[in-house]
Amino acid sequence: MKEIKLEFEKEGEGISKSLSAFVRLGDSIFAAGDEGIDLARLKESDDGTCFKLKELINLSDWFDLPIPPLQEQTNQIMEIDLEGMDFDCTNQLLWIVGSHSLKRSKAKATYDTKKNLELLGKVEPDANRIF
Repeated sequence: MKEIKLEFEKEGEGISKSLSAFVRLGDSIFAAGDEGIDLARLKESDDGTCFKLKELINLSDWFDLPIPPLQEQTNQIMEIDLEGMDFDCTNQLLWIVGSHSLKRSKAKATYDTKKNLELLGKVEPDANRIF
């Protein structure tokens, strides 16, 4: 098996830290993370030793997301939680799949058991996971 280096640069760092799906198409790899709303296209280097970030594709430019990203700064992380991707050669379509699951907060080491149980007990839908 050949090892290939993926270089996401600073602007694609979010995808590299939460990489959940990718597919190779010719000299490019399309990659997505389960955080954020971007898809990365990495292009193969001339010597074939690595793939470097060529462009970030903001999926809200292509899809009418139920919860669109806000223009102003916010603490809310906008995501569509991509979990899978494949390419349909016959129809020339890139398929992406979201998690379709409800979301819940994560337990925190600084909280006691009772507080963490309350935190984990809150489950809510996120419309962008099932667009």
